[in-house]
Amino acid sequence: MARSGGPAALAATAAVLASAGDLLLLGVAGSVAFALPVARGTSAYPRWMAGANPAALVVVIGIAASVAPWSRALIVPASPNLAHGIFFALMAMAAATPEAPRQG
Repeated sequence: MARSGGPAALAATAAVLASAGDLLLLGVAGSVAFALPVARGTSAYPRWMAGANPAALVVVIGIAASVAPWSRALIVPASPNLAHGIFFALMAMAAATPEAPRQG
């Protein structure tokens, strides 16, 4: 039976971990790029959606899940996926809600 792992697996793991910082930076940049126009009121979304961006939701989910060891083990690793699911559900709800007249 061949053993899996070794230097090739270690190099592949190191490459994935090295790109994690880039992905984090892109995720935060994308969240800021979404939140700024929404917060300024220059988009079709209501202003409260600026706070419901994926980066903010990951932080909120992480804090909420840190109350117990089981939730830290199960929910925190899934928080980016949960955040995006919540984000897109909120976007769909906001898009389906009739637009109120804007002031200003």
